[in-house]
Amino acid sequence: MKKMVLAAAAAAFTLAAAPAFANCDEGEIVIKFSHVTAATGHPKGEAADLLAKRVNEEMNGKACMDVFPNSQLFNDDKVLEALLLGDVQMAAPSSGQIRALHQEIPPVRSAVPVQGHRRR
Repeated sequence: MKKMVLAAAAAAFTLAAAPAFANCDEGEIVIKFSHVTAATGHPKGEAADLLAKRVNEEMNGKACMDVFPNSQLFNDDKVLEALLLGDVQMAAPSSGQIRALHQEIPPVRSAVPVQGHRRR
């Protein structure tokens, strides 16, 4: 019974992951874009989808972009490592993750200028 449950779970995972790569044709360069927000209702998610649409239209036959929202591939803690390892080709982590790599980068949380912050 346990083996049957594991096999069913593995099959479900495989089928769930299959549509993510369904848009790319053989021979195209696959660009995996991972981000942590919802695909709709958030500017980052909607911009990622618009970018993918444009890449897929203009690079037809050469490159294909698949977007993975909601941390489907990697969460904020793992996405930069995945980027370095080549497991994902584009990422949109939170500014806090980028700042952790380089302390001189100020946190960006809004489009409103931060009082007391100077440009260098």
